[in-house]
Amino acid sequence: MVDFNKVIRILVIIPLLGFIACSPRFVKEDQIKEIEKKYTGTYILKKDIEVGVNELLKTGTKVKLYIVSGRKLIKVYAYPVKEDRESTLGQNILLLFETDFPDRKFNQEVFDKKLNEIVRKAK
Repeated sequence: MVDFNKVIRILVIIPLLGFIACSPRFVKEDQIKEIEKKYTGTYILKKDIEVGVNELLKTGTKVKLYIVSGRKLIKVYAYPVKEDRESTLGQNILLLFETDFPDRKFNQEVFDKKLNEIVRKAK
């Protein structure tokens, strides 16, 4: 016998998951690629950054960066210079929501300013 409650749940959940998966990102994929190109290489932390409970990334730590965009946010992760991005989790060093930007739209200058407050390019 068919359980109509399960059928109804499935009929509601599948379109909802499709909507969530297809929802637009705050920063488009091609923009993320351009940002990642711009921030390729080694960076040095300008200040201590709390990345967990009683866990700090210390000023002067050399890191590489990668950037991720969600529906209403952009995140910057740092990972040790000597590790591959694919083999490390990275630590979230910057999290900006759409409300951190004028008119709730991504702005490269605002992003650069916030990121440059915490990292500088290594020589």
